[in-house]
Amino acid sequence: MLGMAVDMLGSQLFMLGMAVDMLGSQLFMLGMAVDMLGSQLFILGLAVDMLGSQLFILGLAVDTLGSQLFMLGCPHFRTKNSTTYQILSI
Repeated sequence: MLGMAVDMLGSQLFMLGMAVDMLGSQLFMLGMAVDMLGSQLFILGLAVDMLGSQLFILGLAVDTLGSQLFMLGCPHFRTKNSTTYQILSI
């Protein structure tokens, strides 16, 4: 009788161990999925950062072009004594 009770207790503990093991496996897979999502979000953030850098460089180029066009159109910079006129006449 005592042996049967110990056997049943052992079976219950074995099934509890299996359930905990399965829960651990599920949590591990969930952790892996979240890690992969984090990696994808990191790559997306990096791509957006690179796009922002490119837009900044483009804005800087357009700003420089606008300054040059302003200097070309401004009468003060078109005088023969100005440095801009001498540079542009080369």
